[in-house]
This record gives sequence, C-alpha cells and structure tokens, in this order.
Amino acid sequence: MLSTLSHSHPSETVHRLPIISIVGTTSVGKSDAVFSLADYILSHSLAKGVVIISADSRQVYKGLEVLTGADLPPDFIAGNNHFSKATQQGTIELYGIAMISVSDEWSLGNFLEYVRPIIKQAQADNKQILVVGGTGLYHEHLLNEDSRLSIPPNLELRTQLAQLTVEELQAKLQELSPLRFEQMNNSDKNNPRRLQRAIEVALYSQEIYENETANQETAANEDHRYLGLLLPLEIVYEKIKERVKIRFENGAVEEVKNILSHTKVLSPQLTTTLGFTEIQRFLAGELSAQQCQELWAQADFSYSKRQLTWWKKYGPVQWFEKEDPNWYKNFLASATQSLT
Repeated sequence: MLSTLSHSHPSETVHRLPIISIVGTTSVGKSDAVFSLADYILSHSLAKGVVIISADSRQVYKGLEVLTGADLPPDFIAGNNHFSKATQQGTIELYGIAMISVSDEWSLGNFLEYVRPIIKQAQADNKQILVVGGTGLYHEHLLNEDSRLSIPPNLELRTQLAQLTVEELQAKLQELSPLRFEQMNNSDKNNPRRLQRAIEVALYSQEIYENETANQETAANEDHRYLGLLLPLEIVYEKIKERVKIRFENGAVEEVKNILSHTKVLSPQLTTTLGFTEIQRFLAGELSAQQCQELWAQADFSYSKRQLTWWKKYGPVQWFEKEDPNWYKNFLASATQSLT
C-alpha cells in the first residue's frame, strides 16, 4: 500500500470530486494507487465516503480472484453486493469484484446497467467515486448515455465488409481497435456479423473523437477525469513475470482446476482470461510449470502494450511517470485540485 502524505489542516467542508478513473497498463500499480487515494480522501475529510468501481471485465467472476488479480485488501469485508472497509472518517466501498458465476457472460452493457445506479446513489450521498481497472471501454462509456447499441448502422460500410473473410475482418478490427478485439469472446471473434458491427462501432467512435471540439472535451472532463500511471515497458514486463509467478504458485492453478472440474458450461469470455488457457494446458500435461508461466507472462505483456497504445490515443488522460520521485505527490495534487 502506498503511504499517504501528511496534511496539517484537513478541510472542514465536504466536497465532491469529479469521477476519477485511474488507468494504465497491467502491473503498473493502479490498485495500490486507488486504495491509497481513497484512504487519503477520507483521512483528510474530503468526502463523506468513497466508492471504488472495478472496471475489469474478468474480475467480476467468482472463483478466479487470484488468476484475475482482483486485489482486495485484507481489511475489507464482504457485503450483499460489494466489499467495504469502515474507518472513523467514513467507509470505502468496492463494487464489481467476484460477483457473477463463471457460467455467466458479461459485457459493456451489463457493466453500465450495474454501475449506473451505484454512481447515482454515491453522488446523492456526496461520496467520491473512483474507477480503476484494465478494460478501457468501461471507463470510456461510464457517463456516455449513448451506448454502443445506439450507434447508427452504416449500410455502405456493411456492404463492403460483407465481402471480407473472417480473417480479414479480424485483422481490420485489430488494426482499428486492438483492445476492442481482445475483449471479444472467442465466439464473437469468429462471428462475421459481430466483427462487422465491432468495426462499425470502432470507426464511428474514431470519427466522434476526431470531430470533438476543445469545449466538448473540457465539459466532459469536468464530470469524469482520467489519471494515468506509467512505467517503462521493460519494468512492466519484469513486474508481470513476478506477478504471474506469484499467482501461479498461490492459487491460480487451483482456481482453474476447480472450475474445470465442477462447471459444465463456462462463459466464452472467461476462457479468454489471460492465463486461463495456459494453466489449462499445464493441467493437461502439455506445458511445464515454467513454460506455462512464460507463455502467460508473454500474453499479459502483449496485452499491456495494446492497453498503452489505446490509452495514448485516448485524449483526456493526465499521465504520471512512476519513476519520478514526486509522482505520488503530483498525483494527489491533481486528484484533489478541485478542493483547493
């Protein structure tokens, strides 16, 4: 856990910050940052409470907490539909972790339907909302009332795409939006109609971003701000290898084995979770423990590079280089700037 900075004069007035998304590649330290920021906000009386929303399409599954890295501090306790930690200054609530069966599918639409009542209630209660997780689309559409389903069909484009093979459609989508392709389940990746729609959505979104005015971007940032964490890729890779080793040795293998033994129908999305296929092959005797960890780490690192490419193209992110000794001080100052 990151240490909090001292503050000699806590605010006497309760303020509500804009929704803050903490983003970056896997293994960059987003979880430590969000929990530390939550503690700081409460200890300095900057809000009546803190609501943390996990924006991760895999951490929603029960029974895969180790494999997916659903980092939950030991002092949090389980509630009806969330985890929480009570302090003298207020309560930190965590939503979106270990909440659905491994047989259930989960999508952007499911996520938005789930989190919007939580956001509405948190704002009514004057609680600070922090969003953290690796699924970029969840952050992107959090306050966007126009879901992807509302994007109008482009008949001319569909006619052109209908002439392409599945492989050509896959390549086209990977070129336009690698993360969007990565987040599709195996069935959708091989479904021409789903691929065509995903390309249509990606092109439409790209057009919207290119035509946004500065005023529109500023207005959006007043309600939803993005703070990004950065580390050199070579450091990220070393952290990924270390994290994979720890997860492999501390429960991930047992999680996958248990699911394969006791669940007849698995969500197609779950089987694309990083590490799942590699561990499945390890359990089948196709890979050694070392080979399993190496392939898992390589897949994780490739995904992290795609994450970084996606976020770098996404305009309104304020980045913090974690090798800068003052990064955390600057991070806190930015996160709480609306209170000064």
